[in-house]
Amino acid sequence: MKRTSLTLRLIVRWTLGLALLSALPLAAPEAVSIQAALQSNNQPISQESTQSRQQNTSSAEALAEASRLSLTVVKLYNEGKYDEALPSAKRALELRERALGPDHEMVQSALLNLAEIYTAKKKYGEAQKLVERLLKTYEKTVGPEDAGTAIFLDKLAFLTYLQGDFSKSEAAYKRALAIREKVFGQNHAEFATSLYMLAEFYRFTGKFEKAQPLYERATLLRGKLLGRENPDYLKTKDRYFCLAYETHQEEKLKELEEKLGDASNSTKDALVEGGVLNGRAISLPRPSYSEEARRARARGRVVIKVTIDEQGNVIDAADMCGGDPLLVKPSLQSARAARFTPTKLSGQPVKVTGVITYNFVVQ
Repeated sequence: MKRTSLTLRLIVRWTLGLALLSALPLAAPEAVSIQAALQSNNQPISQESTQSRQQNTSSAEALAEASRLSLTVVKLYNEGKYDEALPSAKRALELRERALGPDHEMVQSALLNLAEIYTAKKKYGEAQKLVERLLKTYEKTVGPEDAGTAIFLDKLAFLTYLQGDFSKSEAAYKRALAIREKVFGQNHAEFATSLYMLAEFYRFTGKFEKAQPLYERATLLRGKLLGRENPDYLKTKDRYFCLAYETHQEEKLKELEEKLGDASNSTKDALVEGGVLNGRAISLPRPSYSEEARRARARGRVVIKVTIDEQGNVIDAADMCGGDPLLVKPSLQSARAARFTPTKLSGQPVKVTGVITYNFVVQ
């Protein structure tokens, strides 16, 4: 059980970022020390030979070097210096694997780091190979139906999606969902997370009819478990609404709010929650269409969520639906420059939240 706990903690921290896990063998109280690693990797003998002692000394030095390299990897990664971090990450993995064997937890930590660097460098195929190796090892040492397996499946699904292998991506997301349902049940935040990720996959691959019921379940469940002010609930709700915006079915928004129990008949809420704001703008600058976007033939709808102050100025703007970065940047610039007639409630100016939509066609 101790091994399972440590390994699961490693991969959970992986989802929070490289810096947390890279130094884990040094920082975590339960982490495997170099000496313990060597002891676990060698069978006890009654009389240790000089050669064995030398080998252990050499291995300890190698593992110490690997730990120093891991700290360097963390620093370079956090600075965005991925090319510089890569050789150190590879060397740390090599040293640990040579000293401890392919399945040791410290080796898995080094593999995780290397996978993150490849992902950051957009070398998704290389990252996928490492994640598949990690998944296979985890299934062998912990179990194919363990909750930790689902985390590796999420990463595999993401990497295969980025490479256009939608069939493999869908299968991984669906298997992760099935594991979380079996381990946690249908009334758990982890299950809601899997629902959300599969819904995102279907939306980004244009399968809106499959995404809709998953978003609905995830939003309702997160609202129930986390509360209506929780950021994860609000993000899931926004993504659910994106289906209506992206399919030009804004008239369904009220119906969606009623399903979620967020609809209100009060005048205050109707004014403060402004919906689609394009038609209320005094000035709505048109976003640019860059040469890079033209070469990429970028097109589609971008939905920008905005907050407008009492004077009608946009004070906050964010991409709501995960649009094409080539189109999101100019859309944000245009949204921030927009001006609106101040909204008043009982004669007093109030802030308004809503969305501005931009439709791009190939130029």
